[in-house]
Amino acid sequence: MNAKLAQRNQRVVLEIGAAVEVAWFIIIFSVDLSVRLFGLLLKLRAMLEMKYFSNMTVQFLWRIFIILFDSYL
Repeated sequence: MNAKLAQRNQRVVLEIGAAVEVAWFIIIFSVDLSVRLFGLLLKLRAMLEMKYFSNMTVQFLWRIFIILFDSYL
């Protein structure tokens, strides 16, 4: 039981870390929107390969996309 809980906690920490890293890259770096989106796609690909891509991350990244495109227009 403790092993399953530890594994679940590790997965949550990895997922939150990945989402924060993506947000940090998008928000902090003042680069062109196309560069930001390319970086985001690379990060999403890495997250999919590591298989820690859940509903929470999808919703978080979707909101970032909305913010980016809203500020771009």
